[in-house]
Amino acid sequence: MTRVLLLAAATAFCVWIFWRILNQSGGLTALFRALLRFTGLTREENSPPRRSRESERALRRRQERRDALLALTVEEAAARALGQLNDARLWRCGPPLEAEPPFEPGPKTAELFSRYARVESARGMALLSLADAVPYTLPSTEVLSFGQSAEPARTYWRIGTDFSECPMLMSPQSDEVIVVRKLTTAGGRFYTIEYPSIYHWLLIQNDEA
Repeated sequence: MTRVLLLAAATAFCVWIFWRILNQSGGLTALFRALLRFTGLTREENSPPRRSRESERALRRRQERRDALLALTVEEAAARALGQLNDARLWRCGPPLEAEPPFEPGPKTAELFSRYARVESARGMALLSLADAVPYTLPSTEVLSFGQSAEPARTYWRIGTDFSECPMLMSPQSDEVIVVRKLTTAGGRFYTIEYPSIYHWLLIQNDEA
């Protein structure tokens, strides 16, 4: 009987010593986490990957910056964009437009091209040129209306291309810029992205570079 009691006491003492060592070294916590992962109860198994969460935050911040830039008045956007056009790392700007333009743009757009006849990206395919503008008809049957009734085909002026070589359009006496994007699905149909002015487009391209 005495031998059994001594054996039980020794066993309890060993267990106590083992627990103290694990607890002091942090091993108990690691062991507990390993058991949780093994049983599938750990939160890490069900939470999205860290890279995915960081990507979502980056996209959200990017969209917030884009919304803030689009909320600028044309005058505010022009003041910022004209300063950035002096950066040769971003844009290459030609001399003032001397010839009569093929159409009359909005007043703020005319101000830009009175300084530079040609604005070309130093980092991609984007190119703006009022002197080289040509008529561009956007067939209404190929444009996604997103629930709105289709409008008759309308002729714009193509003043250049964006970084994806998509047409950039303007209407006479308007500062609004329309970028036409072609879908890879939906039977080759198009959708459009509107910017309040060419200056808003420039600012967003610089921000997303």
